[in-house]
Amino acid sequence: MLRFLSRAHLAVALVLLAHTASGTEPPVVVVQPFLAGTLDPAISTEGWALQSHGIAETLFTVAPDGMVVPQIAESAEPAADGSWTIRLRPDWKFSDGSPVDAAAVRDSLLDGTERNPLALSQTGRMEIDVADPATLRISTAKPVPVMPSVLAEYFHVVHKREAGAGQAGSDRMVFTGPYRVTQFRKDDRIELEPNPSYPLPNRRAPVVVRKLVDAQARALALESGEADLAFQLPPESLERLRARGFAVKSTLVGYQYLLFLNGKRPGLSEQPVRQAIDLAINRAALVTALYCIA
Repeated sequence: MLRFLSRAHLAVALVLLAHTASGTEPPVVVVQPFLAGTLDPAISTEGWALQSHGIAETLFTVAPDGMVVPQIAESAEPAADGSWTIRLRPDWKFSDGSPVDAAAVRDSLLDGTERNPLALSQTGRMEIDVADPATLRISTAKPVPVMPSVLAEYFHVVHKREAGAGQAGSDRMVFTGPYRVTQFRKDDRIELEPNPSYPLPNRRAPVVVRKLVDAQARALALESGEADLAFQLPPESLERLRARGFAVKSTLVGYQYLLFLNGKRPGLSEQPVRQAIDLAINRAALVTALYCIA
């Protein structure tokens, strides 16, 4: 059984498991400090957590080299009036087997923008027209020069309500990721199985993602054999784990907390210019747009 430690995105680790699963292995148990609090992607930042678990996807995504690339979408083309035409891949399906067509994506995007204020921060209100089953046209209240980047954001996770679930069952959603949920226990675990409708090679073992907040507890779970994968372990435990034969992997974290100005560009090499730019940034507006706490 694979034992792997990393600070990388969980979904990346789950992709690695695709190359080792035989289809008859027991579930791979993953321990980490966070877990999605609901299966409703329109609640706060839950879309990010659902992506990290390998459950949900967006129209575009970010490749390891930092470039925004198509995922469920095939392309995005701007028009002279500021709108965008989005072409969908023909082979993508939800985990219930239904097609990810333009009408379903329109309903998903509108549901997110109506119920999650985060989804409006970069676009304002969206108007979405279905041109044909594989084509959407999106117009936004705010100018959007980089629509693929916007549609790669976690609050635009593609989803739909499960058949038979009314508005009260807002967390009964189906998604498009390589895994689908078989059991959800809030603040405890999510049990996953391979999505049989996933269009890419999907030889994966079942997965159990457990929430363990304490870092030492995660290290002990790994050492005792209760877990096969552990994330964000205490640094003091790493040498001990290496000595016991565990593979320890570290990756750069993709978060960006600071803005750096390129001092080699004309003008920006002058300190008064950099100070003026700093003063011109409306921090209150940034806090509002990013839904952060000042």
